[in-house]
Amino acid sequence: MVLSVFGSLSTGLMLILGLSSGMAQGGGACFTIDQLRGCAPHTIRVIDCTGDDVDAVSYVYDSQNCNPNTSGCFTEDTIYTFEQPGTYLVLQFARQTNTQEDFDTLVVEVLPSPEPVFEVSYCANREVFLQIDTSGQGYEQYRVVWGDNSPPETIDRQNPRLQHLYPLGGSPNYSLQVQGLYNPGNCGGSASQLLEPTSQIIQPELNRLETILPDSRNGVVDIHFTTVPDYRYEVLRNGELQTELSSEESPATATISNLSNTENSLCFQIRTRDACNNTVLNDDFYCSLSLRIQAEDGANRIRWTSYSDPDIFGGSNLESFQYVLFRNGQPIQLFTDLSTSEYLDTEIDCNTEYSYRIVAEFKSPLLNFRSVSNEDLITAFSTADPPPVSTFNATVESPRSILLFWQVPTKPRIVAYEIDRSGTPITSNVSTLNALDTDLLIDQQICYRISYTNECGNSAQESRLTCPVFLQAVAGSTGDVNLRWTPYINGENSFQSYVVQRQDEFGEFVDLGTLNRFVESYTDQETRQAPQILRYRIKTLIDQQNDVVSFSNVVALEQKFRIFFPNAFTPNGDGLNDIFAPQGLHIRDFKMIIYNRLGEQLFTSRSINEGWNGRHNGQDANQDVYIYVVELEDFLGEKFSTRGTFTLIR
Repeated sequence: MVLSVFGSLSTGLMLILGLSSGMAQGGGACFTIDQLRGCAPHTIRVIDCTGDDVDAVSYVYDSQNCNPNTSGCFTEDTIYTFEQPGTYLVLQFARQTNTQEDFDTLVVEVLPSPEPVFEVSYCANREVFLQIDTSGQGYEQYRVVWGDNSPPETIDRQNPRLQHLYPLGGSPNYSLQVQGLYNPGNCGGSASQLLEPTSQIIQPELNRLETILPDSRNGVVDIHFTTVPDYRYEVLRNGELQTELSSEESPATATISNLSNTENSLCFQIRTRDACNNTVLNDDFYCSLSLRIQAEDGANRIRWTSYSDPDIFGGSNLESFQYVLFRNGQPIQLFTDLSTSEYLDTEIDCNTEYSYRIVAEFKSPLLNFRSVSNEDLITAFSTADPPPVSTFNATVESPRSILLFWQVPTKPRIVAYEIDRSGTPITSNVSTLNALDTDLLIDQQICYRISYTNECGNSAQESRLTCPVFLQAVAGSTGDVNLRWTPYINGENSFQSYVVQRQDEFGEFVDLGTLNRFVESYTDQETRQAPQILRYRIKTLIDQQNDVVSFSNVVALEQKFRIFFPNAFTPNGDGLNDIFAPQGLHIRDFKMIIYNRLGEQLFTSRSINEGWNGRHNGQDANQDVYIYVVELEDFLGEKFSTRGTFTLIR
């Protein structure tokens, strides 16, 4: 029977809330609970201890979430399961035979059961180290089952660490189980992990030692290596601890600061310590490299501390060794002799800053290590005079200009050119390899010299002369043209041949002949079909394969127009001398009129190639003397008129 709830119930509950003992008594009310503390889901059993004067008992198990003033919250069940963690107030309501009512309470604590959080570190000799993280968990104790048939171990939360030694020659792996325990309660969540004990400490793999700052007092060295979980690493120098770090990150970097004498080689060893405090010291010594640079005239001298003793690696059977010298981040030289400690770099430019670094590389079956020196900077200088320009040429560019062109070393950078024409300086652009000399009167051979100043502030001696060919032309009495020229001169006094060129009717220069370099004259006898203005130039082949040439000045000769009239013709149809027509050269416009002795006009022609055939009005003209009148104009605009007589013979 479920008891009814009276109005005074809430007040009575408030008065007895503080009661939480294992047995509750209050007037006629009396009950106990078998387990006041347990893990969710937690099942309790209520034991009623009321006397004979009580004829009815009811319970409220979750008074926080169920209002005791509601009859539906009451039950006569004595077994109840709490599904969620929390603190619960359990209420007993008893009605006595004299109709009096009584209440009592007990508090039940239902606990969460999270999985324990722990880490296992492997040690030497198949020993393991267990570290339990107790933060955020309410377990008072932990039970550890090692999985090797050894007895379980229980530890308090105040000292949550254990070491355990697995048997040598045992199984390669074991299942470790850790359970959290409430006390009282004797319950909690558990977690397991598969372990693979190891027999020895695994040493780190060192990759690189880098000297960051070589200094006599405050040197800095970085050691980079690949770590293994569960170990700590101690960096020793001369047996003394310099720094230590854990294996939380891999690869890891150990920085050793405030070192003295890092301009010399400093050697380090690595000691590995496991979680059980076992240690192993690496036999190899890892040494720093210190690099220094000195600028010399036209060179940079690089010196470094050498690895002169191969036993620094404990005699670990080195397969290969080499130094690699870097300049501006690029390798420039390789050395395989351990004792090498110096290099002279002559491939430099003055007033240029260079950075250098040396790297020692070691390889063996158990080793792949690099020692990297500090980076050092230096600005190079040079006082040496640069070589004079040897490839220096000139060509006539136009009737009033000469183009100079040359080749110089690309380094050091040229900052100024000095070009001289018989004491007259020529302006040039430092960014180009040519210069144009303008406003010239080219009436003789013109010669030049060149020098330059580089960015080092050093000037080259003047080059040898370069002189383009100067050409002259003289017309012969028979219509031929005689050409003479000065020899071509350049810095290396070397060229291949001359080519005589004449301009054709289309304005293009065509080759008339190729002459060896020692010939300096030429006669053009083929001028009859050439343009009225004869233009010549000499092309010097300096380097025909690379199309390097030089041109002389252009000379021009004007030819007089020519015209010749026959004094008779025989128009008899035999194909010989049947037409009366003049012969001429360089005639642009032409007009010819034929008259008889009476002054009658018999024939007119407007082309020098069109003559009279001896007929008039369809009839053969009589044998007689006839008169011609000619007007013409040549290609230079000169006009000319003439008249004469000729005989028609039949």
